[in-house]
Amino acid sequence: MMSSSGKATFFITYKNIMRSGKQMDDFIQWLSEAWPEQQKWGAQDVRFWRDGKEGVVVCQYTVKDVSYWIKMAQGRAGDAVSRALNKVVDLDRMSLKITRAGEWKA
Repeated sequence: MMSSSGKATFFITYKNIMRSGKQMDDFIQWLSEAWPEQQKWGAQDVRFWRDGKEGVVVCQYTVKDVSYWIKMAQGRAGDAVSRALNKVVDLDRMSLKITRAGEWKA
């Protein structure tokens, strides 16, 4: 998928395993707090859904500049977002997939 500016659109998809005792509402609360910061990193859209297994939630961001997203996620602001997320999901069990829009099939 190409944007009107000619830049490709990418999906950054995280598969998360919820920590014991945490629910989807906890993830939604974290996302509502993190979303304004993630928009500064270039997130244009976010979707999330249960993956069919208990405690698994997939979160997919739409971005144009993957390099900028990664740079920001690895910076100071990303550290704060990750620390908060780590209270809800197990970061050691998280998986990440980056795909060009139109190439990835669920």
